Amino acid sequence: MQLESFTLLVSIDCIACRTSIPVNGVVPAVRCYHCGTESALDTELWTSTFVPEAWAEALDFAPGEARTLTKLGHPEIRVAYGRRVPRCQTCKGPDLDPAVLATLVPHGQCFCPGCGTTIRVRPADALCTELNPRARFVVGETAHDAAARAAEAKTTPILFACMGCGGGLTVDGSQRQVGCTYCGASNYLPDGLWQKLRPVPTPEVFFLICEYDEAARIEARWIDDDARREDAARPDLPPALYQRLASDDDSDVRAAVAGNPAVPPQLLDVLAGDDAYRVRAAVAGNPATDPATLHRLVADRDSDVLAALSGNPRLPVAALEALARSETSRKREAAAKHPAVPLELLHRLARDAHRDVREAARERLAELRAQGVDVNQGRGLLGRLFG
Repeated sequence: MQLESFTLLVSIDCIACRTSIPVNGVVPAVRCYHCGTESALDTELWTSTFVPEAWAEALDFAPGEARTLTKLGHPEIRVAYGRRVPRCQTCKGPDLDPAVLATLVPHGQCFCPGCGTTIRVRPADALCTELNPRARFVVGETAHDAAARAAEAKTTPILFACMGCGGGLTVDGSQRQVGCTYCGASNYLPDGLWQKLRPVPTPEVFFLICEYDEAARIEARWIDDDARREDAARPDLPPALYQRLASDDDSDVRAAVAGNPAVPPQLLDVLAGDDAYRVRAAVAGNPATDPATLHRLVADRDSDVLAALSGNPRLPVAALEALARSETSRKREAAAKHPAVPLELLHRLARDAHRDVREAARERLAELRAQGVDVNQGRGLLGRLFG
C-alpha cells in the first residue's frame, strides 16, 4: 500500500448573495461571511464535482501538477485538484511525509517544522470516503463543522447597542440579523462589525490522503474504456483483475482478454462461450487456449472464429479432422489453411467440391513444396500423379 496526497482548492457562490465563499475542507456546509447564509454541501454535490475520472486523472499527474474546473449550477463551484505531498500553507515550508502524518491523526494536529504553525490532521469521515473510497485522512483544513463554529463564536462575543432602543445586545457572529430582547427590534449588523466578527476568509489548499495498492491504481484507470482495453492485453495483471475484465460490458475489452496468452486457461474456456463473436475469435486464436476448448469452438459458425482457429498452432488433429469433415465449406477451408493439417487431409481437401476449399488446400501444398517438403511422401503412384 502507498499513500497518495491530493491537493484540493474549492470555492462556491453563496446561494443567497452569490458572494464567492472558500470551502477550505471536506465539510457538509459552509456559511457565507457576507450575508451569513449557510450553503449545504451534501454528498451528491461533492461526488458530482469530484467524479472518479478526476481521481484517476490526478493519479497520473506529475508531483505539483494540478487542473481547474468550474461546475455550473446553484451554487456554482470552482475547484482545483492536483497531486502533491502536504506542506504548510503559511510559510510554504518543507514537505510533510504522509506516512509520518498518518501516525499523528489520533492527535488531531501537527506542527510545521519551518514556522511552527499548527496544522489540522483528522481521519477521513463518511463524507470523505464517499468522495474517494480510498481516503484515509485530511490535512490542512481550516473550515470547521457547525459545532466547532458555534464553539468558536461563543468565545468571542461583542457588545452592540440596539438601533431601536439603545439596549445592549451581545452578538457572536452566529447570525447577522439579531433581535433585541428589550424592544423586539431586528438589528442587521453593519459590514464593519460583521467582518470583525467574521473576517473575510481566503481560499486555502488542503490535502486528502488516500491509500492505493497496485490493483487499486489499475482499477482507478478503468473509468476510461481505452485504459481497460490496454490493461486487458497486459501480460502481468493479477488473475482476479483478468477475471473482472472478462466480464466487462465492452466486448472489445473481453476480446482483448480472450486474445491475451497470459490469461488463465480456465478463463479462456469461459470466454469461448461469450455472445460476442470477436471474443470467441480471440479465444480461438490464442495459443494459450486449452486444446479441448479449441475443439469445442470447431462447432462455431462465425467466419472470424474459424479464421482464428485456422491459425492457432495448438488446434488438435481431432479438431482439424472435424473441420475437414464438416458440411460447411468455411470450416473445411479453415482446416485447409491450418499450418499443422496432415498431408492426407490436405490432399483430400485439394479435391473438395467447393472451389474456395480446393484453392486453400492447393495453396497450402504449394507453400509446403516451396519449403522443400515432399508433399507426396507415402502416397502411391496414382496419388503422386493425380494428387
